[in-house]
Amino acid sequence: EIGEETYRDGFHCHYGHSRYMLGCMLFMAFTGKSVEGNGFADFDVEISEEMLERVRRIATETMLEAGFEIK
Repeated sequence: EIGEETYRDGFHCHYGHSRYMLGCMLFMAFTGKSVEGNGFADFDVEISEEMLERVRRIATETMLEAGFEIK
């Protein structure tokens, strides 16, 4: 859904949204808490609020599909 923009060189995560997605997933895995409404916005590159919402949704869906319980 994010496509080629996920990687900056075909292998490494994009400095903004991909790293944020990984961070969201780690947060949910360690805490079991949702990232919905997370206000973090200190990125190395500019990311639109629309992209941040999409990333949070994708990260949450991925964690739920993997069997994590998110509150």
